[in-house]
Amino acid sequence: PLLMQTVAQRFQLDAFAKAAGKRGLLGRKRADGSVTLPVMAAHQAVDLPLSLLKLSSENTNRAVKNFAMILKYCEGKPLPPADAAALCQPMLKAAVKRPELRDELFLHLVKQSRGNPSEDSLARVWVLMSLLCCTAPPSRELAPFVSAFVQQSVNDPAAPPAVQAAASVAFEGLRNTVKHGARRTTPSQEQIVAHVAARKLNTISFFLDETFEELPYGLCTTIAEASKFVAS
Repeated sequence: PLLMQTVAQRFQLDAFAKAAGKRGLLGRKRADGSVTLPVMAAHQAVDLPLSLLKLSSENTNRAVKNFAMILKYCEGKPLPPADAAALCQPMLKAAVKRPELRDELFLHLVKQSRGNPSEDSLARVWVLMSLLCCTAPPSRELAPFVSAFVQQSVNDPAAPPAVQAAASVAFEGLRNTVKHGARRTTPSQEQIVAHVAARKLNTISFFLDETFEELPYGLCTTIAEASKFVAS
């Protein structure tokens, strides 16, 4: 796809093909043993042999572990909400604490959404995408690609309703994080559960005149939005 070509140079195709070949993970290779970008960037139901992007050895290990989490979250039977939140929370923590990993995390979800044969699995991939978009932005280099990719799913008439809904939330979250930056803290498991259920949480806002007001908020709520709500 044309969108994918805009970030093609970021992928470590040769190293990935070599690592995958040793483990027999990819069958669709060229005659010379190389792997094409559409194959490398398409859905797979087995662990990654290597990070998609060139990373340090430490971050490569983190990337491989993150992809294993995505497989468990998206490919298996649905987990209870609390267990699902505990499973995906480390990905969001990495997005907050390790900016150098963010592009890799976004591309994992792009990969798992492309050519995914299961509607249920695809919907769960997009739930993770919405969580990630509301937590931290990709790099400036990758942001235009991710934004266009998400918007494409929002506007895709063939996309399942659950995918379109999650993609819409992801797009709004991405707009906020690109504009305002990543969250300073990792989303709590309670916040993750509420986000996945499309449910607002409530907090109490105290004022200098010793009054207070209940304030609904979500994972994507910004300070500006909260202030506007209180002012109204």
